[in-house]
Amino acid sequence: MRVKVTIAENVNQNNPVALDLVVVYDKKLLDQLLTMSSREWFEKREQIKRDYLEGTGLDSWGWEWVPGQNVPIQELPLKAAAKGALVFADYYTPGMHRIRIEQFESIHVSLDEKGFSVEPL
Repeated sequence: MRVKVTIAENVNQNNPVALDLVVVYDKKLLDQLLTMSSREWFEKREQIKRDYLEGTGLDSWGWEWVPGQNVPIQELPLKAAAKGALVFADYYTPGMHRIRIEQFESIHVSLDEKGFSVEPL
């Protein structure tokens, strides 16, 4: 899976933004994550990773970028058993800041001032 990221000059109100891509292999965990905001994910992710082991319960990749940063395309390995995937972005503005990825194909993530979008690449 290829992940292209575009970061606005004023992203997250001119602050760094953390972004996690989470691929989930456990249906119960997927249902739980679909109720969580990005704020909750970033607060609870270390415990979730302890409860659901990497490679069997979930795989996750995390980054933190600054406004206007140029990011090379990320190449990520995927397993066929995935039940779903989510992207969480840690914005200062109110909101869920969570997007579910339906198709496990290459994506383009656009990080803007107050939110983000994900589209097929």
